[in-house]
Formats: sequence, C-alpha cells, structure tokens
Amino acid sequence: MGARLFRAILLLAASIAPGIVRAEDVANFYEGKDIRLIIGADVGGPYDAYGRLLGRYIARHIPGNPRVVVQNMPGATAVIAANYVYNKAPQDGTVLATLTNVIPLTKVLGEIVMQFDPAKLNWIGNMAHELYTVYVRSSSPIMSLDDAKRAKVTMGATSPSAMSSIYPRIINNIAGTQFKVVTGYPGMAAVENAMERGEVDGIAGDSWYNGHGSGVSFNWYLNGTIRTIALVGSKRPAEFAGVPHLIDLAKDDETKQLLELFSSPAEVGKPVVLGPDVPAERVATIRRAFDATVVDRDFLAEAEKLKLDIDPESGEQLAGWVKAMMAKSAAIAARAREIAYQ
Repeated sequence: MGARLFRAILLLAASIAPGIVRAEDVANFYEGKDIRLIIGADVGGPYDAYGRLLGRYIARHIPGNPRVVVQNMPGATAVIAANYVYNKAPQDGTVLATLTNVIPLTKVLGEIVMQFDPAKLNWIGNMAHELYTVYVRSSSPIMSLDDAKRAKVTMGATSPSAMSSIYPRIINNIAGTQFKVVTGYPGMAAVENAMERGEVDGIAGDSWYNGHGSGVSFNWYLNGTIRTIALVGSKRPAEFAGVPHLIDLAKDDETKQLLELFSSPAEVGKPVVLGPDVPAERVATIRRAFDATVVDRDFLAEAEKLKLDIDPESGEQLAGWVKAMMAKSAAIAARAREIAYQ
C-alpha cells in the first residue's frame, strides 16, 4: 500500500470516528517526552524486578520512542502509588504504575482507606498470572485437606491481615479444616525458619513459579521437604494434579463468588495501570505497547535470566476481571470482611 493511500485511509477513519487519533499524532505527543513508571513497592522485591524489566523494554513499542524513568513509591501495599496515579499524576498518558495484586481485594475488605476506585483505573495489562500454595512439612501426618479436618494444623503467618493468615481461615470457614494460625513473625523468612524448627506445620500463600522458583520454599518442594495440599489461583500445573484449588471448595454460587474474590490476587498478578482520565487513544496505545513488550524476544530472554515468569493478560481482560471483583454484592463483601478479620 502506498504511503499516500495509507495516509488517506487514516484521515478518512479520523473523519468517520473523531475519537480515533492518527498514529503520527500519538508519536508526536510522546516524542521527546519522559514516561514515569511508578513502582508501588520497595527496591529489590519481585514487584520492583517486574516493573524495572517492563521499563527497560516498553518504550521501544510506544510511538515516538519516549524515555521511561522508573520511580519507586512504596507504602500501604501500593495504595500510596495508586492514590497518586488516580488523584495527582498528570492524566495525559505519561505516568504508568505497577501496583500490587491485592489492590481490588484490599478495597473490598476496607482495611486501608483508598481514595480511588480500582474499577475506574485504566488497566494496561498483567505481566504474570500467579499461583499460591498451601503446604505442610512432608513429615507431617497431614496428607490432604481432609486430614486437616480431623486434626489441628499450625500455620505460620506474619500478621492476622496477611494472606498467609487469611487463606487458612478461609479454608477453615468453607471446608471445616482445623488450621490454627500462629502470627507475629516479622517476615516470611521468619515463618520459614519457624517451620524448619518445627514451631509450625505449614505455610499458606507462597508463590509457585512454574519451575523458575527461587528461595527456601521452592527448594523444599524440589527436595521433598513439603507437601502441597491446596492451591489458590486458576493455574493447574501438572505437578499438582489432584491438588484442590480454593475455588474448588465452593458448594454454592455465593461461596464461589466469595472464593473468586479471595483468589483475585493470583489473577491480578503483576498489573500495570494508567490513571482514570487518560485519553482513550493513549490508553489504547500503551496497551498495544504492553502487548508487544510481553512477547518481545529480548524482554522474554531477560525475564528468563531473572527467573521471572511471564504469563500475560491483556488490559481489556484484566479490566473486566477487576470490575467483576468490585461488583460483588454487599453480602459477599460483608462475608469476606467477616472471614478476613475474624
């Protein structure tokens, strides 16, 4: 197709649909600009690793080739960063953010005051669906959740509001297990040390990395130290065939919706957002850039070196999931809060 004909088609499309902005207009906007990529977590953790990896590659897929500048803004499980992007950042497509996966759930539970509606953020995409495990020491007589219904099982956790504490309570509530949560450990490393010392029988909420894992729990899996008895998330790895997912425990639709809500962090994964009032054409541009980045060979090669799983979801799909979670009924939200804070 000749350049003149291509330009004529673009002009015709713009005249038919005024909301459509020509590619060169978008390129002109971003050319020479800096895009700030806000990471709602501390330097050095997994969210930081994913955010910085994205920042190194996404610019090559944005028209005008802007420069991406990374800025960490940790605090309140990324609520500080989300509040900033929603209320204070320029709404012109020059401020991106990577948030934590608990943002929608935290909003429903109401533990932290949020000055934003997650459903109104422009969700750009998710870099990796996740899977969480509930496991016990292999030396434990607990072979399955059914066994945990007949005997008490101590589970280590950092705090009563941590997912490592909430997941056992959910399973107790839904399935009648007898998990006893022991809290007060200063971090997950301390919980893992407690399990090594025999203070607790197991841990809930550790991430599974599809063969790319690192850390104590992954090594425990490889050497047979632990036994996985439940999963949280929609992934079904072959190595966990027969292990029930949290959502499998639902006996009715209301409980299924409740467990979908508590499983949402695994589905939200490693999300990227723009502010709520960014023009639609720039949202579409950044979503296309994200989609191109997560299949970029160089991006994937570096992710492999960093042992970061890439299992992406488009912005449109992620936005639909978040809206569905935020639309849960008041009764389900109240039940979720009762379980989370019991």
